[in-house]
Amino acid sequence: MSPPLSTLRAKLARRKKARERQTRLWKKTGKAGHGKAAKAHSRAIKKLKALIKRYLTLHPPSGKGKLAGCRSIINNEVVPVARKYGAPITSRKRAANDPLTLANPGSDHNAAIRTADAIDLGTVDGSPLAFAIAHSLGITGYSTGNYNGYYIERAGRTYRVQILWAVSGHYDHVHVGVKLS
Repeated sequence: MSPPLSTLRAKLARRKKARERQTRLWKKTGKAGHGKAAKAHSRAIKKLKALIKRYLTLHPPSGKGKLAGCRSIINNEVVPVARKYGAPITSRKRAANDPLTLANPGSDHNAAIRTADAIDLGTVDGSPLAFAIAHSLGITGYSTGNYNGYYIERAGRTYRVQILWAVSGHYDHVHVGVKLS
């Protein structure tokens, strides 16, 4: 497992500082050892920058990446809450010809809709989970038992969020749909 982004960035900052110190010493003393150390730090900096770039590709910040940034919002902000509550993921995107998608072609679950993502989280008491997800997304005034859309901003873009619990077909799971507005 790769270290978290904050750890990689901290290592990069330390390496840059160490390289600057070695470069200063090399210029001041002329000793080749300091020059070699500065070059070693430069190589390590290059590797750390590549690791950070790869990490950001695999774990984009909320509002960036696949499905117009909707996937990263769910992965970064909804899934951790679901894990805390022990709610398993029961559904994500579905093929456009899936019977559930055909019944509701405008669903955020529909794989043909490339500016939305959705997740269903299995639970027997979804109210605490739904409220916790709304809180984690910064949604105020959330209430269960309706189809309301709430708006959040991530990476300079606005997204509509639906958190469904205690509405038709949503008594055994919490549905979270995110769509670019």
